[in-house]
Order: sequence, then C-alpha cells, then structure tokens
Amino acid sequence: MSRTAVIKTINLCVVFAVPPLIAMVIFATYVFNKGPFDSTFAFTVLSLFNTLRFPLVVLPKALRGSSEAAASLSRLEKYLLLEEHDDPPKSKITEARFKDAVLGYPGSKEEFRLQLPHFEVKSGEVVAVVGRVGS
Repeated sequence: MSRTAVIKTINLCVVFAVPPLIAMVIFATYVFNKGPFDSTFAFTVLSLFNTLRFPLVVLPKALRGSSEAAASLSRLEKYLLLEEHDDPPKSKITEARFKDAVLGYPGSKEEFRLQLPHFEVKSGEVVAVVGRVGS
C-alpha cells in the first residue's frame, strides 16, 4: 500500500470523524454547565457542523493546489529570468528518436510505464515535458 493512499485514508477518516466528536463534546459541555438541552439546540449544532464538513474536505485539495502553484510559479520565474539567446539554426539531424518504446522507472513501487509510439527531436527544437508538479 502506498504512503499517499494511507495519508488520504487517514485524512478522510479525520474529516468525517471530527464533526460528530466535536458535537458530542459540545453537547456534553452544555449538559454539564447548563443542564439538559432541547431538540432545537441539538439540530442547530448538528446542522452547523454538517455545514463545516465540506470546507474540511476541500481544504487538503486547496493546500495541494496552492503548493503546486507556488512550485510552478518559482520554476516559471526562474525560466523567464534566464538570459535570452538567439535561436540556433534548425538542423535536420535527429538527436533523439524513440520508436515503439516503453519506458519505466526502475525500482518504482507502482507499475508505471510510458509508451511512446513515435518520438523524434531534431537539433535546435524545443521540447517540453508537461505533467503534474513533482511527477
């Protein structure tokens, strides 16, 4: 089992377990301090905590997106601040070629394989690898 899956599972457990636990603590505190409560108070508190459940689910995704955006912005800033050069003349000589290639990362726990039916780069061409930050 991957570490990411374990962290996601723990996160979901916390997100769905915390609101009822907090409601129970609030009810117990109310009973010890003020005495018994009525159904109006109970349903109001429960509806407020159910309203808080959605932000708790979205918060980890927002934090991950923010960290990816910050990493992307720093990389873009570093690239845009590089000194400009004249474009070299394009060549017809192929520098790199893959035909029916299957690439993988040795020692990875996941069975990730990148399949390239045909890939060719000539001298002077610009190539970009696009994907999730950190992948």
